[in-house]
Amino acid sequence: MNTLRCEDCRVVSASVTCCQGDILLCQSCNGKRFGSDSGDKNTDESLRISNTASGVIINEMLCFIVNKNDILTTGVIVKLCTDYFVDEEVESSKKTLFELCGNDRARYIKRQGPNKRSNNILDVVKLVHETDFEDLPSFVAKDLSKLPPIDITHVDISAVMKEMTALRRDMTELKDQGMFRSASSCEILQDVQNLRQEIDDLKNGLKESRMELNCMTDTANAVPMATDCLPSPSGHKTSKVSCNAEPTLQHSSPSVTYAGIVSSHTSHEMNERKPAHGKFNMKLRDKNSDGFTTVNRKRKNQRGPRVGTADPDRDCAIKVVHYNPPFRAFITRLSPLTSTEDIQSFVKKSLNVQVNCEKLKTKFDTYSSFLIETTREFSGQIMDPTVWPTGILIRKYY
Repeated sequence: MNTLRCEDCRVVSASVTCCQGDILLCQSCNGKRFGSDSGDKNTDESLRISNTASGVIINEMLCFIVNKNDILTTGVIVKLCTDYFVDEEVESSKKTLFELCGNDRARYIKRQGPNKRSNNILDVVKLVHETDFEDLPSFVAKDLSKLPPIDITHVDISAVMKEMTALRRDMTELKDQGMFRSASSCEILQDVQNLRQEIDDLKNGLKESRMELNCMTDTANAVPMATDCLPSPSGHKTSKVSCNAEPTLQHSSPSVTYAGIVSSHTSHEMNERKPAHGKFNMKLRDKNSDGFTTVNRKRKNQRGPRVGTADPDRDCAIKVVHYNPPFRAFITRLSPLTSTEDIQSFVKKSLNVQVNCEKLKTKFDTYSSFLIETTREFSGQIMDPTVWPTGILIRKYY
């Protein structure tokens, strides 16, 4: 083995290598001169290469994301992992993946804030998408119970149909080229039949899930009606359905406790006894054949204010205040150089009316707007369009 001499400590050793700047240094002198970061980087790089080439890494989250990446959408993967894994597991998995597969384009970012977990999972999914499958390490799951469960609702049917359409197009091209005479034609036909069977199974499973959900909803709605004979907290009994009738529940219906039945029955009875308040008084009618209830709105008598008309006596202690509210007008589309004095002088000259004027703040500096205030007796003259120049907009100010 060839040994070299360190240029700093002048020691001949097998650990002397060519370091930064083409200098022959041993490991200790390399750490003193350039710091320990270079050694750590070399160690991390060697660890990443060894793990990528032949290593097997135990990580349930990365195993789930890598294997379900082509089946589930990114949004579904992020939601499942966010609901199933904790922050410590997500950050550890992200750090492991970036140490093994990170590059200059995929930089490790430490996320903060309330959406830290979902953002970290999104970074992991993005890096898995950008990395070739051959360069990814072999992630395995030691405990299968830590993998998020998926069902028929998480499968993207549109993606399956898209793959089916592409497969049909490829088959048509092969058929036009006469490739079905080869030995692999039987295998292609078998794959197509398997894909069709899988699509039919997915559709049937989705229909069964919807039917079970509808049955559970109908059964849950029917349970309080069958238990209307239970006594209410006030001591009275209501018997809309005979007490001898036993409700038939399916095995898939949720379990119903006595406390839940009594609470639902009590809330239903309190809602019937509670008087209607609000903008309209709601009056219930009998039910239709479909089970819906027709609701008719009863118009409420709205009485307006009343104004006194009696002539007060001279010695009456009640005095009436005569209030004359001011009239306000909004004027705009004026030049930005227009001032309040210009508006007041124009109104004084044109109408012989003294007004109070205030310049308003506009969104842009290409025009100006004003607020004019005067007594209500001059409102007709102020709103007369023949008084103002062409192009100026004027309306009441609210």
